[in-house]
Amino acid sequence: MDIIMDFKTMLSYLVSQDDEISLRNDIKHEEVYEILENKFASIMPKFKTKGYKFKDTTEVLTFAKFVFLLQEWGLKDIQFYKNTNSFLFGYIIPQINKEFDLLRFGENYNISIELKSKTTVEAQKEQLCKNYFYLNFLSTKTRYISISPDISSYIEYIPSENKYVNLSGTEICDIIIKQVFLEYNTKEVDSFFDIKNYLVSPFNDVEKFLDDKYFLTPHQNQIVKKITEPSDKKTFGIKGNPGTGKSLLVYHICKKLMEKNKKVAIVHGANLNNGQERLALHGFTIFPIRSILSVLDNAWKYDYIIVDEAQRLRQDKGEQYTKLVKAIESSQTKFIISLDGKQTLDKYEKEENSNKLFEYIKDKGETFSLKDKFRTNPEMSRFIQLLFKIPMYKKIDLISNVDHNIIIKYFDNRESGNKYISDMDSNSNWEVLNYTKDRYNQRGIDNMCDTGLTSHSIIGQEFDKVIVPLDSNFFYKEQTIIDRNTGENKIIKLLETTDNYYPLEKMLYQNLTRTREKIEFVIIGNRSIFNEICGLLDSF
Repeated sequence: MDIIMDFKTMLSYLVSQDDEISLRNDIKHEEVYEILENKFASIMPKFKTKGYKFKDTTEVLTFAKFVFLLQEWGLKDIQFYKNTNSFLFGYIIPQINKEFDLLRFGENYNISIELKSKTTVEAQKEQLCKNYFYLNFLSTKTRYISISPDISSYIEYIPSENKYVNLSGTEICDIIIKQVFLEYNTKEVDSFFDIKNYLVSPFNDVEKFLDDKYFLTPHQNQIVKKITEPSDKKTFGIKGNPGTGKSLLVYHICKKLMEKNKKVAIVHGANLNNGQERLALHGFTIFPIRSILSVLDNAWKYDYIIVDEAQRLRQDKGEQYTKLVKAIESSQTKFIISLDGKQTLDKYEKEENSNKLFEYIKDKGETFSLKDKFRTNPEMSRFIQLLFKIPMYKKIDLISNVDHNIIIKYFDNRESGNKYISDMDSNSNWEVLNYTKDRYNQRGIDNMCDTGLTSHSIIGQEFDKVIVPLDSNFFYKEQTIIDRNTGENKIIKLLETTDNYYPLEKMLYQNLTRTREKIEFVIIGNRSIFNEICGLLDSF
């Protein structure tokens, strides 16, 4: 939200909502604190309508104390009115939900001020370091400041020297006064932040992962703490949809356990990718899914066994689910199971099996669910949902595509389409994500070119820009469903596919959910699909 109002005027407006003293000019600091503390509930609703949303009493009290500190440090009234407006209060970076207390942009430098109540110096330093991670991509340098009136701690982080310095009140006032500040609204500021700068994959950004150049959400940190700290629980489950940060969380947990000198084995639900092979060179013990039975037979060798992408276990192949449960029950080893029941790629990989496994873990140990999506923006997520199921019984809201994150290319013939795909694969920074073919029987998908990476080779990975081919193997079919709430019949269009050993719709879903930023559809000789996809977007 925008702060156009300067700090002093804003505090005056807050206090003036108390009718008893709205006309007084001789209000003492203690009276202000008392008003804000005792009448927060009645003051805030009116204040929120103006765009200023203090979360609680502590937050508004800390702001008031900060304003009074600036006065004590010598900031004159004229300087308050001229130099403390145009801050963003509580600005949140879209998609990743990172919040900043006070943020203002400038020609010479930006200012980020964190206002802390009862805290510690270490907590202040940690917060400043995190803010640097999120703001260092901006073209203008940022001054990172933390103010805690309650413990009289005023710190600045200097990234170029990787050090923290204590600031005097005069120095803080100077930083505010000497900034040649710029005025932006929230929408303009949103455009400064590129989500891909903050997304780290342990497979696709190995160096960043190894160098700890990432941060987890508070919820993820709670999960790490519960799993890595001593506990009588020996089984943990982590469940989440694509883009919720499962892989980063699981590999971070592994790294933390290794730092505690624990022996950890990871079983990955596919063949190993290049990133995992690089991690193995740095001490990680990672096995492909085909080795799971051997790992379980030797569970005694490890303190922890992590099964990542566990939804890809198959009961028909050596009773993998049964043997996993037996190993959990019979060994002293602790198990961490990570899964997403919808991300299956084989007709023998049953979502019901992974759901039963998760329920078993919930009964025997502790489970966690990841819900916040970071990798794909809300519009992209909604588009992918609509692509697979289009409601015909109501008018849909078109997907906003003003930034052209969804691109469509149509080719009448396969030769020109394949040539384009091959050229983009070789000569661009786009990743072509293709489909895994049946090795033994002829299928309709065999006409698709073999360019790019296959669905089975990219499990758990993510890419900035992906190209996904579609042809006559994909089509829509109308279906009538019964609304559970009203009992009404409703018509929907479901995306269906030709028969294939590996279900094409599951592979398409896997490929689409690998993107961080953009999807390009290369549609070959299928005008029906072409028109349907175009019809979901407000621009293309």
